[in-house]
Amino acid sequence: MKYYEQRNITRSENFSIDTLWQDENENTLIEALFEFDNIVLLGNPGIGKTTELENVFDRLWDTKNRTGFVPIYINLKYFRQTNTFESLIVFEDWQSLPGIVFILDGLDEIVDIQDFLSELEIFISKNSFLNAKYLISCRTNIYEKYLISISDFEVFFLKSLNYSQAKSLLKNKHNIEIESLKLNKKQNDFLSSPFFLDLLAGYFTEKKCLPESDSEIWDLYVKKTIQEHKKKFAKKTITNAPELTKGLKKVAFVNELMHRNYITEEELNTIIGREHIEFVENPFLVFNSTLENWSFEHRQIQEYFVAKSLLNKDFKNILNFIKVADVDAIHPSLFNALTFFINLSNTKNNPTYQKLIDWLEKNQLEVLFKADSNRISDRLRNTIFQAYFKRECLDKTHWITTNRIFDITEIVSFANTAGNYEYLLKIVKDKSNHRRAIISAIDLLSGFYIPKKNVPELKILLLKFLRDTKQDNSVKSQVISLIESQKFALQDSKYLETIFQIFKDETNKQINRSLLALINVYEDIDSHFDYIREEFLRDNKIVLRNDDDNVIRGNSYVLRELILKIKSPIKFLEIVKYYFDRDNSLRLDDDFANSINKKLIEFIDDNDDYLLDFLKIVGDRFTFHRHERFLKLLISESKTEVLAMKYMLAEYPFKEVGYFIANIVSEETLYLVEKYIIVHPEIPAEKIEHFRNYIGNMNSRDLAIDFQDRMEKQGYIFNEKARTQIELEKIWKETESKTQKGFDLLFERKGLLSAIENIFIRNENLLDYDKFQLINRKWYDENGHGSIISPVLSLIEELIYTRRTETLDFETAKKLLENDFVVFRKIETVLSNNKNSNWALNVSKNQIFKIYEWCQKTLNEIDFDNVIILTDSRSFSYGTDYEKLKTILFYFKNFKLDLPKEFLLKCLKFYELDSTGDSDENFENFKEQLGDAHAFDVQVIENIKADNMFSFVLYKHINYAINNEIVEVFPNVIEYFKSEISIFNETNKIARFVEIYTKNFSTREAQDVLISLSENIDSRICWTAIKILTQDKIEKEYCIAKSIDYLNSGMERYLPEALEVLFIYNHEDAIDYLVNFIKTQPSSSIRFISFGNYSIIKDYKLLKKLYAICYGFDKEEYESHLLRNFLSTYISNLSKDDAGYEKTQRELMKIRETLTNDEVDLFYINLLLEDSTKSYVNFKSKPFSFAEAVQKVDEILIQ
Repeated sequence: MKYYEQRNITRSENFSIDTLWQDENENTLIEALFEFDNIVLLGNPGIGKTTELENVFDRLWDTKNRTGFVPIYINLKYFRQTNTFESLIVFEDWQSLPGIVFILDGLDEIVDIQDFLSELEIFISKNSFLNAKYLISCRTNIYEKYLISISDFEVFFLKSLNYSQAKSLLKNKHNIEIESLKLNKKQNDFLSSPFFLDLLAGYFTEKKCLPESDSEIWDLYVKKTIQEHKKKFAKKTITNAPELTKGLKKVAFVNELMHRNYITEEELNTIIGREHIEFVENPFLVFNSTLENWSFEHRQIQEYFVAKSLLNKDFKNILNFIKVADVDAIHPSLFNALTFFINLSNTKNNPTYQKLIDWLEKNQLEVLFKADSNRISDRLRNTIFQAYFKRECLDKTHWITTNRIFDITEIVSFANTAGNYEYLLKIVKDKSNHRRAIISAIDLLSGFYIPKKNVPELKILLLKFLRDTKQDNSVKSQVISLIESQKFALQDSKYLETIFQIFKDETNKQINRSLLALINVYEDIDSHFDYIREEFLRDNKIVLRNDDDNVIRGNSYVLRELILKIKSPIKFLEIVKYYFDRDNSLRLDDDFANSINKKLIEFIDDNDDYLLDFLKIVGDRFTFHRHERFLKLLISESKTEVLAMKYMLAEYPFKEVGYFIANIVSEETLYLVEKYIIVHPEIPAEKIEHFRNYIGNMNSRDLAIDFQDRMEKQGYIFNEKARTQIELEKIWKETESKTQKGFDLLFERKGLLSAIENIFIRNENLLDYDKFQLINRKWYDENGHGSIISPVLSLIEELIYTRRTETLDFETAKKLLENDFVVFRKIETVLSNNKNSNWALNVSKNQIFKIYEWCQKTLNEIDFDNVIILTDSRSFSYGTDYEKLKTILFYFKNFKLDLPKEFLLKCLKFYELDSTGDSDENFENFKEQLGDAHAFDVQVIENIKADNMFSFVLYKHINYAINNEIVEVFPNVIEYFKSEISIFNETNKIARFVEIYTKNFSTREAQDVLISLSENIDSRICWTAIKILTQDKIEKEYCIAKSIDYLNSGMERYLPEALEVLFIYNHEDAIDYLVNFIKTQPSSSIRFISFGNYSIIKDYKLLKKLYAICYGFDKEEYESHLLRNFLSTYISNLSKDDAGYEKTQRELMKIRETLTNDEVDLFYINLLLEDSTKSYVNFKSKPFSFAEAVQKVDEILIQ
């Protein structure tokens, strides 16, 4: 992908204090996708989510043959309420793919997000048998607005561009050196997203200077784009720029009121009139051919035109547009448009602007964080930020980043004033403040501009924090991160040394992660080698920590960077040696191994003896085998083969290093081995022969022969001569010829008996198992162990096995071979084994005819009652005619033999008897070879009705009957499902069956089928049927009754399935059963329950009990996460109307009051209060209809 820069993502739960100013716990999206099946990727507008998804698509497409995963890209802007998820998939045969990654771009582009999520969850549930992954992108603020909680989806954030990525894009795409821009700290924000970076580059290219605010960039971009459009169409028509802008404002405004980003031609005609045909040619709109509508090329352009529409409007009109009715809150989807408006507004002597700022300060002050800081006075910035910090961090005890709508860099950019610096310093100094508030304040200071005059005092304060033994470790860790971010220790070695002296005995992983980052900015880190080594040993559990929190904090990643910075060769070896120590088993993966190798080569280039130092420390038999590739590459690229081989031969027994040396020896170094062997006559001859073979197999055959010649001149005798490549190819051809001749003998009785007799004659006419093994071994010694054993010998071996402990003479063998089945079964075995061989057997037409003749003769002998002895549908024993029938069917399938139809139809109930596969391909091929579809169907019907087949074959019959709509056996199919014979999950098959049943009979009768399948509540098939009924929202009362029966029965196996029905149908007793369920089942079981839309409550006092369950006990992290997600979703659902919101808030406030009195942390109850409020605001913030939107726009724009 052109100009693509690899981006990093970070986990949502870690996207907080610990990761904002350092690269910790980061991954690429493609890496995360192979770790998790379901991912939501969040990010701000223009940050590059679509580009990242397109890159993932390209990567997956390029590697699909290796990974087995085929990507399917879907642009969600095309989803409508009338769509099913399947209708968005353009790949026809998608269900047959071995693995699928559905890449769903732009969840925020959908008007009816909840409708889509419901549709998606149904699709995932219906297709749970697929090997599928799901990747969805969405704007952060839209995700937060809808409190989206998709079952089993991991949430990741796409990180902003870092400095080096922005630098690369500017240089490669725009030919701009980033240094030439001379960006200040505020202007660095322009670099955060690829989209805005392009706009910045365009501005700089045009103006030769930097903008003061975002709005200047947008104004120039729009103005320039319209000018270019006028030039382009100058010969065709005169572009009326004011009218074009007016039209764009109206379209943008209508879309924004309707919470969408597309417009239809009919709607354009209403808004623009007959001129809409020319209007759509403007460069800001993009035509979507699939749905025949238009959308702005980027959502931010739509928001820009909305903001322009509001300029010069009075405060009342503006508030009427941005405020949710009856609630003092902004429509969540209008945050960005409002920010545009603030940045575009004239701030001087503008009462409208001041009234808006005053209103926001009073009601929703955090919106102002997104505004350009130069639009608002320092005094007001202080007031706004401090009020926000007090509310979020002091009162609610949240992290500063708990509200994910805002990136911390936006808050820092807004709050960066002298007044706020003093305020945060005061927060940090006050030990009575909550730990989260102190850490949040320190974290914010990490991004502040701190005047030089304040630095000495702050540095002293920070050391005081680090020395305080009572201080929380996470606070200390954040203090170190602040020191690193502000570069306080970069030019102050004494300060740095003091910090490390404080923590000289520290083993805490979090603190050490920060210390590692602190020194990682230095190029010369050897002075901290002792610390690096100690932390390396702790990180790899060679030395144990005093308090290991088992949290992945990225220590390993930074340590690797530091190791590669070590300049001392000796110190470098001090750490590298642990990767080669057999007692540690440390992982040396490819990228890091290559870097280590490169570093070692640099040291070797300076001093050849360094290789010996390395080998002395790491070398032993274990290392030479385990790290063979690494060592071979190191020696070869450092050109130290002679030195390495001399050392190995001098220091180790030949038997320990011979294998490795055979890998690296060359014509130039072979003399070293020759010389060594001459002076070591005690080396066994077989070891020397093995060494030669190693050279031939792993290095060079010519080199092996050269070694052989040298040693023979010294008097050594080899048991077997080394072969040249030409000789080997000749042997392979001879072996292939021998194999073919042996195979051909199986078809010539006289020649076969003669060959067998010769073997008996050479072995005194008696063979038993032990004697045959000697013959077998000799054959392989003569023909090579990679060869296929002679079919004649293989046949004799089989005859010997039939005699068990008795000896076998030729006459007895000859008599056994009178049964020609013995030979034709051997032919089948040879052909089957040959499929996976390098030798291609040729079966002549004459041989195929003989096979055909034998099949025709033998099929008349088959007793179909004696093929298998069926115990029940799930077990059988082989009958005497099983092997014969199996062999005939093998030939029938592989040579397309024309066998009697009557015989083949009888075979159908035994076809693919041992195959457990879910594929119908072979079954369909049998039908095609039979050549009579009707007769095949009749036989299928007969076999199913007879009900005397093994389950694997019955499964294929049932599958065929469903897919081919053989309604005559549908009653039998129903009984098959009830019997639960199948080993497969039948959910999708039953759903397909019901669909076909409905088509052939009626909806009512199909529903009756599902009801009949659900009679036994303690069966898997019951809950499969109930699930289908529930998905289709039919037989509601029946499904509820069945679920309650089960929940009251004391049975436990299907508790999640039964409970889910009550939640889906919003049953008032669902919560009571859930409470009991959590007491008896692992909490992780609730992951299988869909409670996304549950909103019924009998008594709001129940919330107190639920809060105690979800937050009051020590639970495993995964289980508590599931329970808390449930309660958050439930609270949100209860708050979606006026009465529910009021009652929910009242009860949550009571819980909060109790917790306050008990001096319990209020973090979680405050989160739930906030979830409730957000949900209520979203309930009130509903999209306009098209007619309402047009009327509203006309009212606003006319005034």
